[in-house]
Amino acid sequence: MLTDVVDGSSATRTKNPDYWGYDPKYPQNRLPYVDELKVVVILEESSIFAALRSGKLDYRRWALSLDAVESLRQTNPEIVAHPIWVRSSDSFAPDVRVPPFNDINVRRAMQLALDNETAVATYWKGQANATPQGLVGVKGYYIPFEQWDEEVKQYYRYDSEAAEKLLDEAGYPRGADGTRFNTVLNIGPFASLDFAEIAAAYWAEIGVDVEINLLDAGEFNSRMRVRDFEGMSGAIAGSLDNPVSNFDDFHSDSEVNRGGVQDPEHDAMVDAALGATSIEEQKRLIAEVDMYAIEQHWQIFGPKSPIYLLAQPWVKGYNGELALNKWEDWLNFAYLWIDSEMKEEMGY
Repeated sequence: MLTDVVDGSSATRTKNPDYWGYDPKYPQNRLPYVDELKVVVILEESSIFAALRSGKLDYRRWALSLDAVESLRQTNPEIVAHPIWVRSSDSFAPDVRVPPFNDINVRRAMQLALDNETAVATYWKGQANATPQGLVGVKGYYIPFEQWDEEVKQYYRYDSEAAEKLLDEAGYPRGADGTRFNTVLNIGPFASLDFAEIAAAYWAEIGVDVEINLLDAGEFNSRMRVRDFEGMSGAIAGSLDNPVSNFDDFHSDSEVNRGGVQDPEHDAMVDAALGATSIEEQKRLIAEVDMYAIEQHWQIFGPKSPIYLLAQPWVKGYNGELALNKWEDWLNFAYLWIDSEMKEEMGY
């Protein structure tokens, strides 16, 4: 039961003494196990990891920084880090309504300028995937990269010279200071600031000056829903969310249409997929919608990196699932408990 909320600080849920359920694996155990669950809001990443180190936090759901996780493992080797590859949270959606990104060749150039494979090998130390994807990452609902037409594939490789040529042809030559144009990249807390800076450095090499604007979750989400972004915004790709619920993000009426796409042909394809009368037909049509968006370069693909789910060893019944109960359509855990004796023995 929700028993206390401190705005911007915490939310506390207390055990319902009249709850009727029992653990199906251990039928003698009445649920819930935990007497009190306190979810705390900590905005600073360094403060979160400090709380994990000191045992003040039992569980962290969404850690992005591999370096921070490895540092935590060095001081607290007993902490369990579960990596899961949910989606790319480090892709980018340019505003296709206005110059320069209303030109597909500019969008192609921005993709060609990113050396995702090197970023995976160095920044992510081989733990991310640079294989391009569209919005959808659920098998059977998208066309794998190896099956893309060569005409499409050629724009999803790293080739800074080709990028520069496209920008020249699009009418964006380098100025006296070497800059072709300036733009802004707006990202929220679920994207990697480090990779955003890496991407900005690659774009600088082709003469595109990118200012990074880091927003908190509330502002990012509210501005995304009204398409109030100058330049580019952080975006997702290759998502394991229910494909029926996220393949239509570029629909003209979608509230998460970050780039402001208005394409009647695409909208009609989306409507046809939603009206499919069989699963197989819907899979095929969703894959076609996804491929259409890929061909239009409505997003710039960034690598699909892991998020880390961190748990203290005294958290039992947990095996790296994303959330408690049905927060998403996948990766949920039902029951967990705290081994208080182990926690005390470890000095916490």
